[in-house]
Amino acid sequence: MSVYRPKDRTGKAKSPYWHFDFIIDIDGENRRIHGSTGETKKARAQAAERRERDRLKDGGPNDRLTLAEAALRYCDEVTALQPSAADSERALEHCCRLIGGGRALANIRANDIAEAVRRRAGETYGSKHPRLVSNATVNRQIAKMMTKSPAAIAETKKQG
Repeated sequence: MSVYRPKDRTGKAKSPYWHFDFIIDIDGENRRIHGSTGETKKARAQAAERRERDRLKDGGPNDRLTLAEAALRYCDEVTALQPSAADSERALEHCCRLIGGGRALANIRANDIAEAVRRRAGETYGSKHPRLVSNATVNRQIAKMMTKSPAAIAETKKQG
């Protein structure tokens, strides 16, 4: 078990709570998990860490959800009746193409989104006079779509 108390430079404990830090393999990808157990006793902290490991191994109801499945669900539930539905669908197609529609949402990292932004910014459109995709378009199609919070989605549903 890997529980510890964070210490400052002098060696004094910064917090009364035990923290955990471990690496676990999820769908063939190593992920570092760390945080506070919220426990002040070591034995209880180790039990909290064990529960966290078990939760991650078992996975929740949406832990296996892929980007393509989430995009389809988003289009069905959120943007279906909006005037911008076609734009949202096109943006999600770009996200799936650049990040990988078969990737589990739980395995997509900020680095993957940054790489997709970089790749989309280097693409061109127009066959006669090719031009680079504008920064605003890249932001709308990749950055904003991949960072929408549940609160923003709920607000979008109310407005639509």
